[in-house]
Amino acid sequence: MIATPPSTTSAAEGSPLSSDRSDDTGLPADPPAERRNLATLAAYTVALRVSWIFKTESVVMPALLDTLTAPLAMAGGAGWVQGFLPLLNRAGQSVPPLLYADSLRDRPLKRWSVWATTLGMAAPFALLAVLLAALDERFAGAPAVAGFLLLYGLFFVATGLNQLGFSTLQAKLIPPHRRGRLIAAGGVLGSIAAVTVAYGFLAGWRVEGPGSFAAPFAATAAGMLISSTLVLFVREAPDDGAGNRGSRRFSVRGQVREAAAVLRSDGRFRRIAAVAGLFVTAQLVFPHYIVLARERHGAGNLPLILFVAAQNVGAGLFSVAVGWIADRFGNRLAVRMCLAGLATLPPSALILTQLSDPTAMAALFFLLGLTPVSFKAMTNWTLELTAPENHPRYVSTLKLCMAAPFLFAVPVGALIDLIGHRPVFLGVAILVAAGCGLTWRAPEPRR
Repeated sequence: MIATPPSTTSAAEGSPLSSDRSDDTGLPADPPAERRNLATLAAYTVALRVSWIFKTESVVMPALLDTLTAPLAMAGGAGWVQGFLPLLNRAGQSVPPLLYADSLRDRPLKRWSVWATTLGMAAPFALLAVLLAALDERFAGAPAVAGFLLLYGLFFVATGLNQLGFSTLQAKLIPPHRRGRLIAAGGVLGSIAAVTVAYGFLAGWRVEGPGSFAAPFAATAAGMLISSTLVLFVREAPDDGAGNRGSRRFSVRGQVREAAAVLRSDGRFRRIAAVAGLFVTAQLVFPHYIVLARERHGAGNLPLILFVAAQNVGAGLFSVAVGWIADRFGNRLAVRMCLAGLATLPPSALILTQLSDPTAMAALFFLLGLTPVSFKAMTNWTLELTAPENHPRYVSTLKLCMAAPFLFAVPVGALIDLIGHRPVFLGVAILVAAGCGLTWRAPEPRR
């Protein structure tokens, strides 16, 4: 049986904040409980940020894949292999959440989902760290590339489920006008902690073979284990009647049809989804930034830890600004400003890689810090469109819409091999700028 399409009459046509009333669970109306949950979720975000710095998608993961593919001497370059990184990234964060949305909605306590999926995120990196430490140079060739991509894909399956659970949990516990504080607190504290830990743990780190990545990935797994423990301190009341809604038969086709129902019934969501689809095209070229720098300056001359630190400092500073704007003026303006900055990334990469000093690339990675902040603002923007019981469905549908452009990730990598970075980078910049322009036609739910 297909669920009734999410109600949009009250959320889409009437009181914009009535869909996120602070008394839906009783917890947000209780200031001590709200403060405790805000602090706990911020601490969880900080710990996750510290663990993430050792596996950044724009620096560390492309560098490892480039190390694994270099001995293969693939004809025409390996840009098409790098294209699998954003494809697996987005596929894992879109399709599994779509299939899990109803199950999550029916769970009385959402924190257990966040706990389990955080452990699921730790597992692939723990295994990868063991393999790299044990095999080092023997972890090479096509089987190593395939194994790495498999673990990478499994990690993002867990990540997609985790983000859906976290978004639903924070929407349940934190009212809309305070979610920007969570972005700011987690962002700035997380960046300070991540950069401090990274410099203490990886000072002078250089890539000298696959085994060089074992220690960073072990740190990633350890940080995620700590994160999973923190979420257990969230104070959450069970959703009334949630456990009684899980009796209907699961159907993949049904999940897809319900996602289509969201798109068909809510015109405001369609406009946000269009903005999101253009926004994520920026990620199609993220793995190619570090590869371009390695081609220009050589792998041994790149201060990877500086790039990682710059990205995290950027994320921290941008989270404060974007969180303040989102709470004061709404998430639409916050997303608009993020997209304006992200549109400058591809042309900036073309300019900075031509400079003789490779440390100049740190400015590019500083701007890349806008990316995680943009995702959070986009999700919070969507949460304000509808009632809490529809949050899992709306967020999972948004992620599915954001996955569509990544079908072109591998062809984009092959196109870079064929015609070079410049035309592809500039084309992506135009698409992201178009998404920024579309925000003027998208809704602001608080009005």
